[in-house]
Amino acid sequence: MHTREYLDAARRKIGAESNAELARALGLSRAAMTKYYNGERIIDDYTAARLAGLVGIDPLKVIAQANAEREKDGNRRAYWEKIAKLGGMAASLTAGAGVILLLSPSPAIAAPLLVSALTTICVM
Repeated sequence: MHTREYLDAARRKIGAESNAELARALGLSRAAMTKYYNGERIIDDYTAARLAGLVGIDPLKVIAQANAEREKDGNRRAYWEKIAKLGGMAASLTAGAGVILLLSPSPAIAAPLLVSALTTICVM
């Protein structure tokens, strides 16, 4: 997804009827928003993170995409594009691991069994 598509998604998400409304939500000028939409300028990392917050996705995904769009070197661009694609997967994996940890039973704790006054045996 390109940054323009993220801008459109944010606009729909907040119900903005104009680019000026989206610009206000992101703390940008109308002129800057117009340049972003026309492709004359690529969003900076701070704006990318704010944009991700409006859309409700991992900021790394939008930041990486913006860096890919800014990058002139082909190898570096490919690297950022890979990060942008993996950003969503990393968030999904992290969330999945969190759910697994929450749903896993806690480890058993041995209960002491008093055999005599001098010896304690723990049973598992």
